[in-house]
Amino acid sequence: MRPAVMPENLLERIALFSGLVPTPLFNIIRTVPPEQAAKIINRAFQSLDQAGTVVILDSEHSGEENNLSATAGFNELFFFLINGTKVYPQDLIRNWLSAARFTNPKNKKLLRMPMPRFLTAQKPAG
Repeated sequence: MRPAVMPENLLERIALFSGLVPTPLFNIIRTVPPEQAAKIINRAFQSLDQAGTVVILDSEHSGEENNLSATAGFNELFFFLINGTKVYPQDLIRNWLSAARFTNPKNKKLLRMPMPRFLTAQKPAG
């Protein structure tokens, strides 16, 4: 799905700082089409030093299209209305991390936020 409004050259304008540990990707993945989200995760891998960490903070989506909770359904509709995109399921994000060669993906809990996705993964050392 193509967003309703896509800034020109968005991928090139996202700055990732080389060697920064961790590299945060907060509320970025859901704002771009799947192909660009995968490229952003790959760029994060390239920018990290060995044993660096990527941190993805976004809204959670179970992967179920027809059986969403009220919060997940609201998030899905909200992001579609704002920028024509959607929240991606965890399995898809984990596939992007694996394709970029990140290891050890872990979910973390943020207790005060409804339905957050807080996922970390490591760039292998050596």
